[in-house]
Amino acid sequence: MNGLMKLIASVFYLGTFPVASGTVGTAGAAVVYMGLVAAGLYGAGLHGALLGLLAVSSLLCIPAGNWAERTYRKKDPGIVVLDEVAGYFIAVLFLPVNDLASGLTACLAAFFLFRVFDVLKPPPCRKLERLGGGLGILLDDLMAGVYTNLLLQIVLRWIVD
Repeated sequence: MNGLMKLIASVFYLGTFPVASGTVGTAGAAVVYMGLVAAGLYGAGLHGALLGLLAVSSLLCIPAGNWAERTYRKKDPGIVVLDEVAGYFIAVLFLPVNDLASGLTACLAAFFLFRVFDVLKPPPCRKLERLGGGLGILLDDLMAGVYTNLLLQIVLRWIVD
């Protein structure tokens, strides 16, 4: 069971990267996102896939985060990157993507902004993180994803268009 929980929490061992594991986990989510876009998913198809991935990653993150905190005897251990994956999927959800170029723009902008918000933890991110356990591990990243998404919605819809 420990092996399966480690696989899930670390997103196929991305979280075991020795430095910047959160950035590596976010990069893994960005690769999945670009795979969907490259496969020709746009509009409702892309949004549906992202909602499904968001739901699965969020639901798995809570027990995986609880397991990791117990196992590693540490609050929000670096090996857990499933929270970054879920947060990134919120960051790119419902963005105006209708071709490979706009998908790449959204992907890279979301990657950069999400990492900034995840590291800086603007309110209420830090407060959400303090909830502890898998829920706290997850919620601060979901909020960073919401901030990223809101900013990108403004930029991509009203400033770039």
